Amino acid sequence: LRAVLFFRFLRMAVSAAAAGTEHGLSHRTVLLCALAIFICYCDRVNISVAILPMANTFHWSKEQQGSILGSFYYGYVVSQIPGSILAQQLGGRRMLGLVTVGWSAVTWLTPWAAHQGMGTLLCTRVLLGLFEGCAFPCVYSIFGESSPHTRSTNIGYLQFGVFSGTVFAFFASTALLRYWAAWEHVFHLFGAAGFAWYGAWHLLVLLPHRERVNVGAGVSGGGGIGVGGGGGGSSSKPKLSHPDLSTLLPTNSTMPAGRGAWGDAARVWAQAAWLLLRSRACIPIFVAHFCHAFAHFTVLAWLPSYFHDTEEPVASISPTTTSTPLHSALDGSSSASSASSSSNTHGSGGHNALVVPYLLMALFSMLASRIADRVLAAGADRTVVRRTCGALGFCGSGVLILLFSMLPARTLVSTTLLCLGLGWNAVSTAGHEANKLDVVGPEHSGLLQGISNTMAATSGIIGVPIAAQLYSQTQSWRAEFVLIACVYLFAGCFYGCFASARRIL
Repeated sequence: LRAVLFFRFLRMAVSAAAAGTEHGLSHRTVLLCALAIFICYCDRVNISVAILPMANTFHWSKEQQGSILGSFYYGYVVSQIPGSILAQQLGGRRMLGLVTVGWSAVTWLTPWAAHQGMGTLLCTRVLLGLFEGCAFPCVYSIFGESSPHTRSTNIGYLQFGVFSGTVFAFFASTALLRYWAAWEHVFHLFGAAGFAWYGAWHLLVLLPHRERVNVGAGVSGGGGIGVGGGGGGSSSKPKLSHPDLSTLLPTNSTMPAGRGAWGDAARVWAQAAWLLLRSRACIPIFVAHFCHAFAHFTVLAWLPSYFHDTEEPVASISPTTTSTPLHSALDGSSSASSASSSSNTHGSGGHNALVVPYLLMALFSMLASRIADRVLAAGADRTVVRRTCGALGFCGSGVLILLFSMLPARTLVSTTLLCLGLGWNAVSTAGHEANKLDVVGPEHSGLLQGISNTMAATSGIIGVPIAAQLYSQTQSWRAEFVLIACVYLFAGCFYGCFASARRIL
């Protein structure tokens, strides 16, 4: 399954790389952006698997393991908005290449940091979060240049990278630890993948874009181009490009190119951020993204515990299953041979049930984005399409999960409803995620994504403890899934009623 998923993604990337688009971004740029997010999630998820043998090596307690896993989000949350500003000033393409090299280097150095001590490893995880927190603002800054008729599809590719990267990292890390028997290799291989990606990015995207920029600057009289365009100009000290907010903000901000320009830029970006925060077109996006992340982080944290705690096996799961292959390979195993023999005696149904929602998310996000763009190309109203995708995705998931919560745990029907409910929510990304490219221009799409992702990242701090408290009070997972269903239904109703594709900035 993991081989088919990987080679399908690779074949799609290679076949589209040679093609171009008449308007907006080339296919190779879109596919390499999606591949960068794929690697981003691989580097984020791999430690969730590798931490089991690492804990055995360094004798970490559960509290220490939690600190290591959670330290990532401190850097991730604080770098969203600064990353969007840097993407605008330095260029989204250039900035994406820099941060990918950065988080790949940090991933490669993680084993060294672990051997140095807990403090060094925690600093490394925070640094990884800082680099990866810039990824989405950079990509959205690039995607802001895309044609209005391809925005949903481009977001679909991006979401495919998110979900397939999560699944691939889980399977690949488990396989490496089972057959290679060295957790350090997990970080080294995924780190090397980021360096290889940068080579392709430099040759296929950065160099051609830089050539086009230089040609454009020469045709226009050699006046240069602001690096906010995404690729970087030819001058050694490029002129800063800044948003023109004079018609939208209460004060007319001008941007001197000399001393203090960065301070003035920060002031103008703060004004732009305030405008976005109070915009009626952006509030539904923020609410939908927050609810989507709330449910996602909660499920990511507690779904394995749900499958572990429910005793009755689903019909497709071997009746002798007592643990997943991950636990067989990693829990207390010191050699690959013993892990391999354990995997032959335990079923893999629970393991498969954990990843099925993510596979469905990848599938549904691609299908919904393609359909949305086809409907828009046929002349449908953009606001209606965005509202419909958001409402269908959220409300459909809410209804399916509510139905699941009414049935006995781990029956074939209930597990199917759960997987479909979690996967179907990806349809909503053709609404609220693509909507971010509708309401602002390319020079502000990174900032909007940075603000939205900052809010969404904080939902994990709220949702995971709430779910734990609900379980401790009820001793049942039903309350958690009812909460997730209610969050989905609220998001679908709110976004479906108030979302707008009107350009505001």
